[in-house]
Amino acid sequence: MGRHKYKKVSCLLPLLLLLGCKQSSLLFRAGADYFPLKPENTWVYLHTSYSDKDTITLKVIKNEVIGTRECWLLERNGYPEYWWKDENRVDKFYLQTIFVNGEEDTIASFWLTWLELPFVLGNLWSYMFKEQSYIIGDTIKVDVQVKGEVLDLDGNDYKVRVELIEHQESMEFGTSCDTITCYEWYRPNIGVIKRVIDGVEEKLISYEL
Repeated sequence: MGRHKYKKVSCLLPLLLLLGCKQSSLLFRAGADYFPLKPENTWVYLHTSYSDKDTITLKVIKNEVIGTRECWLLERNGYPEYWWKDENRVDKFYLQTIFVNGEEDTIASFWLTWLELPFVLGNLWSYMFKEQSYIIGDTIKVDVQVKGEVLDLDGNDYKVRVELIEHQESMEFGTSCDTITCYEWYRPNIGVIKRVIDGVEEKLISYEL
């Protein structure tokens, strides 16, 4: 009788250990930073397209203020990007301009939500942003929609899909619509380790944090 009880307890031990490991992994992911933004943080990616290979360097430069937000200026091979985050989301500054008579005019500028945080497997989000401007007597309407989903979890790495749908309409410049689908793999306390956009791949080859 006593031997029978001992066997039952022994069978439970692996299960309890497994549950403990899962709980520990969950707590680790919840406390990890999947989008680390600190000055001098640098990531180097191997950029592979259909025709060639190159490297892309993404670097955190400094804090800046846009409107009422204190955000981060990053440079991707020298080109500026502005990002902002808190515990609930990561926003990217969206800017669209147009050249008219040799001068550049802004037709849309706003913060769009790129990611919802913390990552939860299966989580979906969708946001719509609208803006209109007046250029040489014409009204230009810009609609942008962001749709995202956390697709997979491999160990502690999350695979995320973000779809950016841009629609522009005006009498003078016509109507255009474009969709960009981006797959990103995020590693805790490192950030994006891989990105695929319309068949073009960026894979992390080195970083300094």
